Amino acid sequence: MTHRLASRLGALALALFAALPVRAALFEHDDARKAILDLRGKVSQGDEQRNQLAATVKQLSEQIQQLQRSLLDLNNQNEQLRSDLARLRGQDEQLLRDLSEVQRRQKDIAQGVDDRMRKLEPQAVSLDGRDFTADPDEKRAHDEAMAALRAGEFERAAVQMQAFLKRYPASGYLPSVRYWLGNAQYGQRQYKDAMATFRGFVTASPDHLRAPEALLAHAGIPLDDLKAQRWPIDHITRLWRAAASLTQDAGFGLKAGSQVGPASFNVVSYILQSSPTLRESIAVVQKFQRLISDGGRFQMIAGERASWIVYHPRQGELAFSPHQLEAVLSAVVSFSRWVTGSGMSPLRAQFSHSALGPLSGYQAVFHCPVDFEQAFSGLLLGNAVLDQPLPQADPQLAAVHQQYAAARLAALSEESTADLATELRGWLAAQLGHAPPDRAQAAQAFGMTERTFARRLQNLALSYTGLLDAARQEHACQAVAHTQRAFSDIAQSLGFAEASAFNRAFKRWTGGAPGEYRRIGRSDEILLI
Repeated sequence: MTHRLASRLGALALALFAALPVRAALFEHDDARKAILDLRGKVSQGDEQRNQLAATVKQLSEQIQQLQRSLLDLNNQNEQLRSDLARLRGQDEQLLRDLSEVQRRQKDIAQGVDDRMRKLEPQAVSLDGRDFTADPDEKRAHDEAMAALRAGEFERAAVQMQAFLKRYPASGYLPSVRYWLGNAQYGQRQYKDAMATFRGFVTASPDHLRAPEALLAHAGIPLDDLKAQRWPIDHITRLWRAAASLTQDAGFGLKAGSQVGPASFNVVSYILQSSPTLRESIAVVQKFQRLISDGGRFQMIAGERASWIVYHPRQGELAFSPHQLEAVLSAVVSFSRWVTGSGMSPLRAQFSHSALGPLSGYQAVFHCPVDFEQAFSGLLLGNAVLDQPLPQADPQLAAVHQQYAAARLAALSEESTADLATELRGWLAAQLGHAPPDRAQAAQAFGMTERTFARRLQNLALSYTGLLDAARQEHACQAVAHTQRAFSDIAQSLGFAEASAFNRAFKRWTGGAPGEYRRIGRSDEILLI
């Protein structure tokens, strides 16, 4: 740019010099000088401007160069910044990864500590309806013993459970371990030890969820038998014996009977409370006894001022438990007090067995004299008490309930026709000890008409006379062989008017006299019809 400007100025100067002669001819000397001077001034001014311009251009060039250097520096700085930023980002990412790793390790460490601490801390356990805490070792010992039991390794399970009981005497597992220890012992056929274990279990934990199962196991009753609508009398007897054995309570039967309340006998209870008198209530019990239980029969022996309410237990293969008898008579008193709305008490109570506990326990229940080892079990009630109108008497309501109960009894009789012979034998055995009942009395006791009763026996190819004779035979043989009762007493209890008639009947039954039978003790050769 500077070179081009200088060329233009040179050309302008040459043009001016070339035009001087012409202008000298045209203008005057002063004017020409003035023009020259002006021109020179302009040229000088142009030179000055050119110099200024050149200086400016140079300055601008320097500035541009400076700017270029600055820009380059800025670019370098930007690149450095970018590099630093990338490095910082990389560092941040690494720090984040390191932090994450540290956090993970801390979490793992904390979890490991928690796991180790948890192994040392008590754990919540819910078992058989009970909540408690157990140490890890305690829980592990229990689980190992149960695993052995489930595997059928009864010996190992029993050893582990016994060790558990010694090591953890206050454990929440204790009731369940006792129960399963009894099962393990039972599995080894260690029946005596099993019964002792079950006894300790029920005694210590009577309200435990598995207490009924232990009671059934002690009684030798399969758990599936709970599904049966009616139990055989022997099952009930075994259960009573087991309960008495497990509780070790001489007054168990008395206490159980005292718990009988208004609704204990279902529809029969409603008939009892709506009956006109207590005597009529007892007659209702006699009529509908099978709706309550097959365990026995009631009999009323009326006297001038008082009447005996006698209970004849039905005998199966097992002898009736004395606790059962005491529970029955205790229940009669408890229910009578409720239905009469008074604190009535018998005049006398007596049992065929020996006293099971202190006499004071019996008197606390019956509030009267109590005798033992008598010919029968029963209560002596005053006729005034028996014939006093009941506060809730309602003949119409009683009739409705009796109609319903009769239908229930008929249906039950239809269902159990096949067991009629067995039940009748047991009932006849329970009636012996006084005048033998006739067929009409038996029919009434089983809730049937005499005609229906006879027809059902005929369908079973049985006769009432034959069954009664068989019951008398069994009773006679048992009494002769296993007691020291006088033969005349035995004969009278079986309804024989004379001892000679008894001797003839006994010889017909066994082929020999009673005295000979007692000496030989041939109780295992009884011939039953």
